[in-house]
Amino acid sequence: MADSPLNAALRHFEAAEANLNKTEKVLSEIEASIPSGIAFGGNPEYEANCRSFDALLTSLRKLTAGSPTSHLWTWTRSRSIDSMRQEVGESNA
Repeated sequence: MADSPLNAALRHFEAAEANLNKTEKVLSEIEASIPSGIAFGGNPEYEANCRSFDALLTSLRKLTAGSPTSHLWTWTRSRSIDSMRQEVGESNA
């Protein structure tokens, strides 16, 4: 027995909602791992969460016909920018 279009749409919506919830959780973990000051060296947890975030966005794009899009900086790049901001006296906010 074939699914009705409504049931198929509901399953599609539920999958997108679940991935959005996962994406929000991973993004919160990424934000929590960013220190307020200058930090040197790598952060494997940050990098792993960024990979998870990218994978979740890829699956969302498949479910939602192309959106949303985003790009996260590598740990080294984000720390370099913070360092430059502090050198010129800018806030990280």
